[in-house]
Amino acid sequence: MTDPMDDWRSFLVRWSQERADAQDPGAPAGERHVRDEEPLRTRWLGFPPASEERVRALEERLGHRLPPSYRTFLAVSDGRRHAGGFVWLLAGTDAVRRHEDAAGLAEYFPGDLDDDPTPEDVLLAGMWERALEPDVESDAVYALLDPGDVDDAGEWAVYCYASWHASPPQRYASFGAFVEAMYREFHSLRVSRSERAGAEFVNATTRALDASVEAARLDALRGRYERASAPLAEAIAYGRPRATGLRDQIRRLLGETYMVYFHGLTADPLYAPEFLAVPADEAVRHHRDRPLSARHLGAPLTGCARRRKRSCGRWVTAPSATPPKTPSAVPGRRRGSRRAGATGTRLGTPCAPHCPSGGRSAPSTWRRSACAPTRPSAP
Repeated sequence: MTDPMDDWRSFLVRWSQERADAQDPGAPAGERHVRDEEPLRTRWLGFPPASEERVRALEERLGHRLPPSYRTFLAVSDGRRHAGGFVWLLAGTDAVRRHEDAAGLAEYFPGDLDDDPTPEDVLLAGMWERALEPDVESDAVYALLDPGDVDDAGEWAVYCYASWHASPPQRYASFGAFVEAMYREFHSLRVSRSERAGAEFVNATTRALDASVEAARLDALRGRYERASAPLAEAIAYGRPRATGLRDQIRRLLGETYMVYFHGLTADPLYAPEFLAVPADEAVRHHRDRPLSARHLGAPLTGCARRRKRSCGRWVTAPSATPPKTPSAVPGRRRGSRRAGATGTRLGTPCAPHCPSGGRSAPSTWRRSACAPTRPSAP
């Protein structure tokens, strides 16, 4: 069994070095924050470790023994800079404080409890007052440790809320799980940023993930598509370019259509002549009452797709599966609605399947503005 402190140290060092390598050393000084100068020079985003005395003093001040993963984190680094894309500084032992519902969010999440509330709603209702707040600087993000939501190992759940998400707080089982999610977020945002800059984000982690995607592709070609699911899901969480397209191909061959977009294949000149005819035919047949639907199939190819680099994905064919018959039509969804339509059978119709809006525009409302990013960029 490995030492948890060694695990934390190697993980945080790897993350620090990957972020340092991804920075542009030639960027003007005005574009870099003063807090980034030292981490770039030392290739370390953390701080000196907290002594056992400092950790115990924090526990006495808060009236709680800290959860194991957070305690070990502080023993490795007493705080951290750039914990994900939108948390810029995690507090050390001297700055952790009680949140005490500082923003009044208990009124909205979960709101007034009914006569038979779920256990999750009961936990969330009290979380805002009792939680500890270890984040000091962020982009309107709260990361809260809840001493009232504890598992058998003594880990406290972390609730992460961002006002610009317009959704309830995301729950993580532990501080360790939260930090791992922020690491995946860092990777995903860095991939997007590198693509916009025409650069590549490459390191040992990305190479290992890309190798797992290629192995998953080969598994799918051999008919072992179930085995391909887990590595593709992990690669998608890290924002690896080919993973979502490959996963969607497998899902579509299995007859699934919900949230299937193929991410770029309909606009890729290598595959479009053979592939685009299938969703085009389905879209026309499913929307006979919309005479312009066929024309909308071409709109994404002249909009954001024209500005897109060629996909590096490869078309996956299942050797032992017969492609499913065209599913029956499912009513589409209006712009802004959460109800799913037959997205897998209307690839070109809503919007380009690879555009950042995720194909959320209805055929009658498609326009270039639909391809605008839906969340802010990382600093």
